[in-house]
Amino acid sequence: MNKENLRSPVYLFFLISGMTGLIFQVTWFKYLSLFLGNTTYAQTIVLATFLGGLALGNFIIGRLSDKISSQLLFYGLIELVIGIYCIFFPTINSVSEKFFFTLINENVLLDNQFLYLMIKFLISVLVLIVPTTLMGGTLPLLTKFFTEQIGNIRKENANLYFLNSFGAVVGVFFAGFVLIKTFGLDVTIKIGGVLNILIGSTSILLNSFIKESREENLSAEQQQSSSSENFNQFSVPVIKVIIAIGGLSGFASLMYEILWTRILIAVFGSSTYSFSIMLMAFISGITLGSFIVSSNFVSKLNRINVLIFSQLMIALTILISLLLLPYLPYQFWQLSSLFSKTNQAFTIFLSFEFLICFFLMFIPTIFMGMSLPLIVEIVAHHKQLIGYSVGTVFSINTLGNVLGSIVAGMVLLPALGIKNSFLVGIFINLSSAIILFLIVNKTTQKHFKKFVYPAFVVSILLIFLVPDWNQQLMTSGIFRRLSENPPSSFSDYKKIFKGREILFYKDGTSGNVSVIRTLDTLRQKILLINGKSDASSVGDMPTQLLLGHIPMILHKNPKNIFVIGLGSGSTVNAILKHNPDQVTCSEISKEVIEASSLFSDVNENSIKDKRVKLILEDAQSYLKLTDKKFDVIVSEPSNPWIAGIGNLFSKEYFERCKDRLNTGGIMCQWFHIYEMDDDVLSMVISTFNSVFPYVQVYGGVLGDLILIGTKEEFQPDFEQISSNFNKPPVKDNLKKIGINNLFTFLTTQILSPEGAFTLTNDRLLNSETKPLLEFLAPVALFKGSTSTIVYKLDEKFDTLNQNLLVKKYIRKYKVEDDEIINAIEFHQNKTRNFRLVYGLSRYLLSKNSTNTNVALSRFSSEAEMHIIRYNSLELQKIFSNQSKSSKLAELVVNQIITENLNATNFLKVFSIEEATKILLNHQNSDELSRLKLFIQLSSVYLKNSQPDKALEYCFKAEEILRNKPDLTDKIDLSEFYYTFAASAFYLDNYGKVIEYFIQLINYNQNYEPKKILSKKIEWSVLMNKRRSQSLMND
Repeated sequence: MNKENLRSPVYLFFLISGMTGLIFQVTWFKYLSLFLGNTTYAQTIVLATFLGGLALGNFIIGRLSDKISSQLLFYGLIELVIGIYCIFFPTINSVSEKFFFTLINENVLLDNQFLYLMIKFLISVLVLIVPTTLMGGTLPLLTKFFTEQIGNIRKENANLYFLNSFGAVVGVFFAGFVLIKTFGLDVTIKIGGVLNILIGSTSILLNSFIKESREENLSAEQQQSSSSENFNQFSVPVIKVIIAIGGLSGFASLMYEILWTRILIAVFGSSTYSFSIMLMAFISGITLGSFIVSSNFVSKLNRINVLIFSQLMIALTILISLLLLPYLPYQFWQLSSLFSKTNQAFTIFLSFEFLICFFLMFIPTIFMGMSLPLIVEIVAHHKQLIGYSVGTVFSINTLGNVLGSIVAGMVLLPALGIKNSFLVGIFINLSSAIILFLIVNKTTQKHFKKFVYPAFVVSILLIFLVPDWNQQLMTSGIFRRLSENPPSSFSDYKKIFKGREILFYKDGTSGNVSVIRTLDTLRQKILLINGKSDASSVGDMPTQLLLGHIPMILHKNPKNIFVIGLGSGSTVNAILKHNPDQVTCSEISKEVIEASSLFSDVNENSIKDKRVKLILEDAQSYLKLTDKKFDVIVSEPSNPWIAGIGNLFSKEYFERCKDRLNTGGIMCQWFHIYEMDDDVLSMVISTFNSVFPYVQVYGGVLGDLILIGTKEEFQPDFEQISSNFNKPPVKDNLKKIGINNLFTFLTTQILSPEGAFTLTNDRLLNSETKPLLEFLAPVALFKGSTSTIVYKLDEKFDTLNQNLLVKKYIRKYKVEDDEIINAIEFHQNKTRNFRLVYGLSRYLLSKNSTNTNVALSRFSSEAEMHIIRYNSLELQKIFSNQSKSSKLAELVVNQIITENLNATNFLKVFSIEEATKILLNHQNSDELSRLKLFIQLSSVYLKNSQPDKALEYCFKAEEILRNKPDLTDKIDLSEFYYTFAASAFYLDNYGKVIEYFIQLINYNQNYEPKKILSKKIEWSVLMNKRRSQSLMND
């Protein structure tokens, strides 16, 4: 068997190894971020190490491949070793993490940043250098294996480069969209490892069948190639310049990739899907370029001219794209409006995103992909060494990649901004073309020169035509408005930004940070990170302050506090009002710290307080480094659909926080219900509850949730809580958001530990090695959905559950009317909980309150809830005259039930007896109608927190069913079985609970309320077990 017979299988192997290579890259990055951190410095270190290893492999193995007689055998051994290494990588990573934390501690982080980064680099090298060096050597090996003659090197190298790059595109797809989401990191990397082992083993086996071919005759194409161009005329210095241009091209290409990514996340959002799509689009262009340059027609062209043309076209096409970029957000919004916002449409939408990225990148990246095989061919003809030439050119190019990633992210972006950084890359490509043109001018045909001169002139002119970078593009946040209808024209789109001004704008190492101010009467300042609002001086203030105040008020004596995320600095300021000894704040963005000074009117320059200690580091890394314990931890990261943020909602992260808490410590976690669905919210609460057995849920502004987690059951000491609340600095700070008394403060609680437990699902948890959240949250963002399950279960409207703090408080203390009025005003203006506003207003009016504002709140809340309210007196008058009218009866009953069900709250249960009487008086005499009525009444009474009345009508319905069993086939009994079991549960009638809960399961397993009842029963059993265990321990 000769080498030609092996071409197809080996090509397939190399394509698959390109796929596994990208799978490894993605998983390695995620693994290492778990302990090296998610800061830009940490990510750059890992990327530089990865690329550096590839460069080293290109260089060393490239030279060895010319001396090795069995390249396929060596290739097989390399793939085998990589595969075995990746099978054991989870263990290697775990050992490396332990080693990392034996080398450093918190003092190293604080006192010697350089040493800290160098240790990160050392660990990254130790973990990645072996597999990446081996990966880097595969291309020169196989190029040498298939290239019998120098004349074939361009085609062979380009073919292999194409296959490997195409495999990389496939690898990004599987890693970014399928494998990690479905199986998690451990299984994903092992799948890749198994594939590599199969490739390696099969390659070793095939090598044993090779019979060496000693054919010396050149093919017609090779002869034509050799005779058509004398590559050997270039001197050694010229060859070195050409190789250096390969390095410069690598420098510019990685810089472009980083810059494109920074721009596109401002349009698409920074989800894990967006990053995968951008990488796929970038590599796809390179794949096409390598495919084009492998074709036969290139052999008829002057390679230097093609290389000059490629460098010119990279510069020219990127310049043109810069002129189009300001229109991208609007066009993206317009085209996105064509998609229905459903789960099914999300996949199509991602394909559409890919096409936009591809359209933006494909021409310049095609020319990037053409450049390297051309340089390899030129160098190989000069050196007459195949492996050496491939290894040298690709190693220099990859080193350029390393420098490009470091310089672009760490130097150019912060110093020059995005637009000027692009111009630096364009200058590099133009300079490369000019240098090539000048040093090989003699070989350049006259007709080509006629093209080159105008191209240079056009490129220079376009540089001056590129306008000042439009900061509105980077702060547009269009990805959060896709569920809205777009403006009808670009001019209308621009008007959106006329209502604000930009006060601060910086392209930082970790992202674009800006502060805008609205030009309306509020004059609100908003902190934007990559176009997404992360804090504000008005709208978000209730949430920002409550994040600090809730745990500090609930804790008996909080002294040492840890805050994750600075934002506007308002939360840190709220915490300082409680006079702690120290507040440590972890923030990964220097620009956010700098921008916080613009919020001094609301944060009172809190970061300058001597008790505040700012840590410029990823929170996860800091928690692993420090041995400090905290009384309160407040975690307010950004939204979980952002890549990497999901780890700050993982089980491991919460466990780390739990370990850092003192006895009696409180964990406070921000989350949201907007751009979220019920399943994702349930997963977050489940993950949080899996670590903290006692979880309370509070509300900030509409859409924000505040989770409070404790290791022990929280026993409120209202004297201590009142003392904490009534400290003058605390009380004054809370008055700024409309909370004037402790009663109003306590009404911000939505769920007790029992209520939070009912939302949990132990089978769906977010973990570091299976980061489901970062894959599921972007779907909810796309749909623009809002989770309502927490508000539906708000225990302020469930008088049967007495676990809310406010319910315990009113049993012990008298609440004055002015306190309730303050609560009405707060919830009407801040949380927009109109049901609570309605219920509290009705309660005060039932006490004959004459406060006009209370009456207005009642009517405005009715309007907000779309309660159709007829004139009750007129309706009753008509009904009394026409009491036999079933339609009028239905109208009266619906009004009574709607009003009173919505009004019932922890202060008062509003009676529905009048509606019951009307229904009973108008019931039909047949058994089926009576059965339906009794089931309806039992359900309504249960919803109105009257399980005794609900159970009364359940028994009546039960009696009918016992006498008329044939009726079971004529009506859906799910609601009846549920209501019977739930009512019996509240009244401790466990025999009926078991009987009817089992019937409900058998009858309708998927009945939604059944899940809630099941969790309530489970919680009851769990609490009895915990308390029994506690008594035994005592």
